[in-house]
Parts: sequence; C-alpha cells; structure tokens
Amino acid sequence: MKEVEEGLKFAKGEVSQNNKLSYYLEAARNQVIQDLMKENKWSKEEAELHLFGDGYHIYTALDTKVQTEVDKQFVDNASKWYKIVKVTRTKENGEKYTEEVQRQGSMAVIDNSTGYVVAGAGGLGEKTEANGINRMELKGHSPGSCMKPIGVIAPSLEEGLINAGTTVDDIPRTFGKYAPNNWYSGYRGFMNIREMLASSTNIPEVVLLQQLSVPKALSYLDKMGVDVSREDDVGLSLALGGMTNGITAVELAAAYGTIANGGVYRTPKYYSKVTDASGNVILEAKQEETRVLSEQNAWIMQELLSVPIYNGETGGGNARISGQEVRGKTGTTNSNSSAWFCGFTGHYSASVWLGFDSEADGNRGGNADSTRCAILWQAVMAPAHSGKDKKGWNKPSGITTAAICKVSGKLATEECKHDPEGNKVYSEYFVTGTVPKDHCTTHVKVEVCKKTNLLATENCKEKEEKVFITRPNAETDTKWKSAADAKYMVPTKVCEECKKIEPDKPDGNNTNTNTNGINNLKPANNTTNTNTNKPTGNTNTNKPNGSGNTTNTTKPTGNTTTSGNKKP
Repeated sequence: MKEVEEGLKFAKGEVSQNNKLSYYLEAARNQVIQDLMKENKWSKEEAELHLFGDGYHIYTALDTKVQTEVDKQFVDNASKWYKIVKVTRTKENGEKYTEEVQRQGSMAVIDNSTGYVVAGAGGLGEKTEANGINRMELKGHSPGSCMKPIGVIAPSLEEGLINAGTTVDDIPRTFGKYAPNNWYSGYRGFMNIREMLASSTNIPEVVLLQQLSVPKALSYLDKMGVDVSREDDVGLSLALGGMTNGITAVELAAAYGTIANGGVYRTPKYYSKVTDASGNVILEAKQEETRVLSEQNAWIMQELLSVPIYNGETGGGNARISGQEVRGKTGTTNSNSSAWFCGFTGHYSASVWLGFDSEADGNRGGNADSTRCAILWQAVMAPAHSGKDKKGWNKPSGITTAAICKVSGKLATEECKHDPEGNKVYSEYFVTGTVPKDHCTTHVKVEVCKKTNLLATENCKEKEEKVFITRPNAETDTKWKSAADAKYMVPTKVCEECKKIEPDKPDGNNTNTNTNGINNLKPANNTTNTNTNKPTGNTNTNKPNGSGNTTNTTKPTGNTTTSGNKKP
C-alpha cells in the first residue's frame, strides 16, 4: 500500500494539484470518514474534524500503473468518449429553453487478490471542484444486462434450480401485466444458458428469475455487496437490470469480482490504514469476506462468462486482451440511456459506465452503447496488464462433464445429432452430482412423406425418416409458433394428398373387357369386341347406351373402328 501525498491535501478539503486523482482520493476520503464514524460512534462532523484537524494520514490502495491508464482515457482522451447533446428543458413557469449536456462516465478497478479498489474515475475530464459528483459511487443508473449473471444465473446455479446446460424456450410470454421483449426482433425458441448469454436474451432470464423469486435474487445481490435496501418494490424486471435506485460502478465491479474470486465477496476498500501525526494507527480497513457461491459454481460461471467475450453477439468481444483470459458481460438500459461493461481477468475486476447524469437525457439520443463501454474497458485494461503473466482459473475438484443436448438440456441421444439445424450434442460442465439423469425426449424421429413432409401413410410412395423437435402441450399452448425453430416441430397432420391419387389405369391396345358394367361404364354383356378392320373412308365407334346394346355411329374421317370406352 502507498501513502499518496496528494490525498493528504485533498483530505483537508483542498482540491488536489493532480486533478486526475481527485475522484479516487475523494472516494477514499469518504470511505475513511464513514469508517471513523462507525468505529468511534462519531457523527460525520466529528469524523471530519479529526481527519482534517489532527493530521491523519491515509494509506491508499492506489495502483499508480492502473490509475495512469484510467487517466489517459477518462482525462486525456475524454473527448473520445463523451458527446454533447442539446436537450429542451421546461421551467416551472412553463417556459422552454435549450441546454447542452455532456455524456459522462465512470470506472472502478478492483484487485482480485485483495479486494481493494486500486483505480477509478468518477467522470470524464478533470475534476475541478471538491465534493462534486463522483460517479464511481453514484447510484441512479440501472446495470442493464450486467445484472443477468449476478442476479439471475449465478443465484439459480447456487440454489440448484438450473445447471449450465439448462434450456429455456424463448417465446412470447407475459407475467401478469409485465410483457418483456428481446432486444432483437422475434423469438428464437429453445436456448441454453450459453446461448442466452451470447445473445443477451431477455425473456428467458425473466423466466429464470420467476423460478428463483425476486426476494431470493435480492438476497444474493446483498451478499455480493449491492445495496438493495430500497429495492423492495422491484419486480421481475430486475432480471434485465430494472432497479428503483440503481447500482454504483464499485458495487458492480465487486459483484463480478465475487465470481472472479472463486465465489467469495470481499468488501471493496480504498485504503489499508489511517495513522495520526505521530504515526500511530488509529484505523485499519476491515474487509468482510462472504462465501456467496460454491467454488464449483463460481468456476462454472467463469466458464459461462467467456461466451459473451469469445462467442457473443453484443459487443463483448471488444474487451479481449492479448495474452489474458477475459470474462464479462455487456449491459444496456432502456433506450440506451445507460450502457455498461463489467469484466474480469485473473488479476482485476472492473466496470465501465457511459451515460447521462439524467437518464431522461440519454433517452433523447446521443448515448453510447455497451459495445463502446467494452472498447473503453479494453483501452484501460490492456495496457494495465502489460508485463503481467497470464492468470486464469484452475478447475476445482467436484467438476465433471457430460454429453447433453443443446435443445433439451438432457443427456443426448442419437436423434440429437440429427436435429434439422445440425448436431445439437455438446459437452458441458456440471457440479458433480448435478448431471441430468434423463435422456432427451425433445428430439423424435418419425416417418414422413417426402412430397408433403407430413406424417406418412401406406399410400405415400416416397417416405423418409426425419428428426423433429417437440414441445409439451404444443396443441393447447401455441405461442411457440412465433419462434424461429417452429418450422422444426414434429408434424401432427397426416398426409392426405397421397390418398387422393387413383391407381394407374391398365394399358390398352384397342381392347375392351366388359365385366357386368360395374364401375367402368361398359356394356354388361360380358363380351369382348375387338375390331381391327380399317375401312378407308369412315370410322365406326360402338358406345354403350346403357342397355347392353351397341349404337353404331359412322364418321366420315378416320380409318379405325374402336369398341368400348377408351378415348381416341
């Protein structure tokens, strides 16, 4: 730990000469004040009086190398990340006026090995006033999809409600009056956890949260250090980041740090100790450690969070760092009013936020998306890792693998290899004892007519066996028809077209066989008449008249006499 001299001046209420450090030092000072109040049962005024008047020294956890990279982006290159937009305001008297507002940002970086906050920024540009807005610890912004891993998936794993291979049907759903939509158009049908994270789906996560329950999700967030004391009225929108009071950059970084740290949450601290003018230690940072996830479930979450980085479709790939393993998730709130990227390596956990202080301003346009947050995260973290060894996560004991079906999440069968979209069998990680026991019944093989692709009958001449998918209660609950995989559902109708085809008629050579006039409109005289005489000027055609007699009709053209009902 280091004593930062600029921080001593700032602790006395002066604006530091090094304004780049001001946000971090202000956060450290405020944390010391809170801890002095708690430790000594002082009021805020008493704590500040001792801190400013007694010559206390604060030993911070600042990592100057990492902070330098934060400053390069948030101060030196601030204009690259912010944008000025014009918004229309209304005064109390109804008068309209236009105001320019700047997109802002924040970042918090935590050392995984200690749990200490080692760098950060509370705004874009230099801090020019003491006690201003410090967005490192400012609530008011929802985390968007960054909530899904920490508030839905990880708690559901720990509660044994899901495993890494669990699938959810992405179809239209309503939950009372709440009808969530996906960010993409349409619905994709069956998706497993990896696919849900890769696509950042919305509806499947709400399904999982309903199963978990909102109170249970809040209890896990609380154990990860997220202040949920005023979130009692939040509903299922929590799965998508919907919060009444929002989250801070430090809280979000520490929550992801819980996963990075093998499932153990550490209270994020900015300082190690505080001494008086004589060097006596008058306050030491106390970090609480809480086991939130088992070591095995934490490792599985680490594996799952590789998907948005290396196989995702929402911009997380922009956070990759050469020579390091990166895990993380993007997050965007409604109308792009706020955007986030939260990620970790073996060394650090960090969060980045871009948005407007008033989310309503973000709704008017000009806001960044989460892809840009991932780019900013990488711009800081890549050079911060320069010279560091590649540090990953060792697989703990108690982890096993099994070949399962991507569609059903159950043990794979031969049919799963022949899904209409291709082979759906893959190997997934499980905590020992949680491997599915049942085999996939979602895939079925049936015989269909090649011509109609409907269930074949004995009348269908060309048949083939094909694999389809099924859904429970498919006939009564037809919401699945909106899903992209609806075209692969097993047919329920039998081929009728082939039934209508009549048997081929016998080939004739001017020969008619009359068999009592049944079904063939032939004379019922049991006589076979064959006439091969070919007169040169006329044609005699013998046609039945319904009484067994023959009527001869002479035509002046043609040289053939035909008896019976075969057409010329």
